[in-house]
Amino acid sequence: MRLFSGKKVGVSKEEYRLPYFKYYEQEMAPIPMEKLQLLDTPSTAPCVPFDERNLFLQGKDQDYCQAGYGNLPDGTGFVCNETYMPGVKGEMLDWWFPWHSVGSDLRYKIWDAEDHYFARADRVDYVCNPDVPVREKTWGGQSLRA
Repeated sequence: MRLFSGKKVGVSKEEYRLPYFKYYEQEMAPIPMEKLQLLDTPSTAPCVPFDERNLFLQGKDQDYCQAGYGNLPDGTGFVCNETYMPGVKGEMLDWWFPWHSVGSDLRYKIWDAEDHYFARADRVDYVCNPDVPVREKTWGGQSLRA
């Protein structure tokens, strides 16, 4: 069974002309086989309960599912994943999340050119405000994605 088409989402003429279009043209990294195998069976390990989510932030979640999916007893579904990204720092993620949700949709398409169509911040003026610290630009806001 083939789960991924390899077909990229479309781009506009304007997106094609952007200086960072070259990143859209790059091939996506292959999905590791151990990640694909996770699709076969729901996880038997429990996920971190939502009301105890700070265990993850504190690095105290080792007894919970690290990569997989399943359902909680109350019917809530969960997905968890661990992705190693060498060289990526927290500051880079602080920058990426506000940056990709304002301006051209190509910014979001680059992240996953087969599945991402657009991402829009609901408070563009706040995200683009130079007086707001980068790490705070997504706080209290929402982003519509498809």
